[in-house]
Amino acid sequence: MIKKLLCQQLANRKSKVVTSVALWILASVAVAAVVPGKKPLPNVFIQSAYAKYQNLRPGTNPPHLLGKAQRSSYFSERFIKALERDERCTPQGDMGTLGADIFIAAQDFGDRGIGPITIKALGENRFAIKFDVFPEQPPAERYPSTVKMQLEMQNGSWRIANIDGALEELEAAPCAADDEAAHSAS
Repeated sequence: MIKKLLCQQLANRKSKVVTSVALWILASVAVAAVVPGKKPLPNVFIQSAYAKYQNLRPGTNPPHLLGKAQRSSYFSERFIKALERDERCTPQGDMGTLGADIFIAAQDFGDRGIGPITIKALGENRFAIKFDVFPEQPPAERYPSTVKMQLEMQNGSWRIANIDGALEELEAAPCAADDEAAHSAS
């Protein structure tokens, strides 16, 4: 009986030690990601953006990270400026230049969520993010996707400067509103 109690106390102490160590490591990583004067970790930023797509239930609305309420938390000022120009130039009821959800490189599947992501560094502040859309399906029926992302630091935080060439598409798109404004000014 005493041996059993001693074993339980030892197990509880080990559990507490393991828990304490795990919490210390987690806190260290979290602090390292946001300590003033230290550059936050880019993969923490990427994980936080994609976490909004994971574990969605079919039929729920996908996150709208390009929406006006959230875009400044994820995109660079230049990207936002190009996106706002595209919105201004797109006729009411039409789809803008970006005809798909650029975070998952798919048009109609955002409400299905994505599986776990893997992040691979491609160079300075450039990353490939790999995941499956339809993660609940058997492997042969999943939709594998890779998104390439360029990040930049802006006011001490990571922001997306470009994602799968979307910035170039937005900046190159014709804009009748810009043409009319230039014509009116002359």
